[in-house]
Amino acid sequence: MVERGVKLEDAREYTFVGCGQTYPHGRGHGNYEDIVINSAKPLELALNNGIDPMTGYRMGPATGEPGSFHTYEEFEKAYHQQMNYHISQHIKSVNDRRERIKDHAFDFLRSLLTHSCVERGLDWHAGGADYSEGMVDMVGLTTTTDSLLAIKYGVYEKKKVTLAELVDILNKNWENAEQLRLYFLHRMPKFGNDSQIADIFTANEFNRINEYIKSHRTYFGGPWGMDIIGWSGAVGYGMHTGATPDGRKRGEPLADCAGPAQGRNVLGLTPTLNSVLKLPHFKAHGPMALSLRFTPKSV
Repeated sequence: MVERGVKLEDAREYTFVGCGQTYPHGRGHGNYEDIVINSAKPLELALNNGIDPMTGYRMGPATGEPGSFHTYEEFEKAYHQQMNYHISQHIKSVNDRRERIKDHAFDFLRSLLTHSCVERGLDWHAGGADYSEGMVDMVGLTTTTDSLLAIKYGVYEKKKVTLAELVDILNKNWENAEQLRLYFLHRMPKFGNDSQIADIFTANEFNRINEYIKSHRTYFGGPWGMDIIGWSGAVGYGMHTGATPDGRKRGEPLADCAGPAQGRNVLGLTPTLNSVLKLPHFKAHGPMALSLRFTPKSV
């Protein structure tokens, strides 16, 4: 909190907001969750030139047909464009809403209970609080990084299939391609198994997204940041997301926390913890939650 501008004495008197975000007690302006993003959707848009294959509607910029990417780096650039656009549009929407309601919506009770609103003579919605922060919950991000790894190694290095062919297979929900799906599911690097290849790749993308979010400011000039809580949104967003290159089928849940996607960590608890410890926890605004499940007989 101090790194992002909170006074040390205020940071030490923190409280929990929403699921598990930390915030200076009684001093903040932030609606948790401000933004919840389906992290797999920008990847899906990059694979389909900005069109959502689930609806047929354009949701992102035209970044190229799958057959036009001759290297993984070319495709990754398109994916970064889609992800950055998705994040920026959501942040703009929240900032615009705060600007619109500033002089038209009032929260008298919260203003009385928030430090500095009375002293400044400003409503909570008008920026009276000491700190203004925004939070972006990146639901299903390890589903996305596993999928990027599958494209990098399965398509461009192992050449099991072209990207255009893979997109066609994904949009048909792996129909008549079960052997290929199992190959992408079990033979490609997956985050959560203490694999340097998968873990460094995943941590780098987490860090890139977090730094991009932090490059934005709230309407009142405060910082935006990332968290990954892990909640039922992974199920809801999964229902609206097509098949993904990591071997996931259409409609199945996305990764439900910052840890490995469900069932992808196959080497036990210690490798899972080792992988998650490589993520940039310190740099995130909120927690990067790890969900663990154990069969009753194991304990």
